[in-house]
Amino acid sequence: QKKGLSKSLKTSIIKHRHIESVLKESEEEEEIRKLTHAVEQSTNTVVITDDKGIIEYTNPEFTRMTGYTAEEAMGLNPRILKTDKTPPEEYKRLWKTITSGSEWKGEFCNKKKNGELYWERASISPVKNREGVITNFIAVKENVTERRRIEEALKLSKEQMQSILDNTTAVIYLKDLQGKYIFINRQYQDLFHITKEE
Repeated sequence: QKKGLSKSLKTSIIKHRHIESVLKESEEEEEIRKLTHAVEQSTNTVVITDDKGIIEYTNPEFTRMTGYTAEEAMGLNPRILKTDKTPPEEYKRLWKTITSGSEWKGEFCNKKKNGELYWERASISPVKNREGVITNFIAVKENVTERRRIEEALKLSKEQMQSILDNTTAVIYLKDLQGKYIFINRQYQDLFHITKEE
């Protein structure tokens, strides 16, 4: 009787462990499914490379952004997007940072398959295995072309306004609510013998 109970108990424990294992695998699969869905639906470009920088995965946004399909990009290096607008030193700094195990953040001017240029803000991180060895790199990139275009237009507009105000014969100044000068034009500086810095 004791032997039978012991065998039955062992069988019950084994079944319980098997059920726990199946449930754990099911939970892990569900977690992976959710993460995969999030990456696939992201409005940011996601690129995963191996430890040599060869593309292993791109999400659908990569195709929308670059014009390259996942199949076309697979097996290539992300330098297919490279332009001469980003200095070579920046690429060297990027590679040195991520191969040393750290995250790199910055902006690139890249080129679409059709030759059109665009700007991306990127975060590139190494992925390590349990032993701490880098196995992959993940890049999450956001298109910032429109933001940069607006910033450039604002800068140009400010420069043009400065030129107009400096070349008028009127004396012009602007103060904030505390009475601090925000702006003085060239005529104001000449009349009162002060500089903008003062």
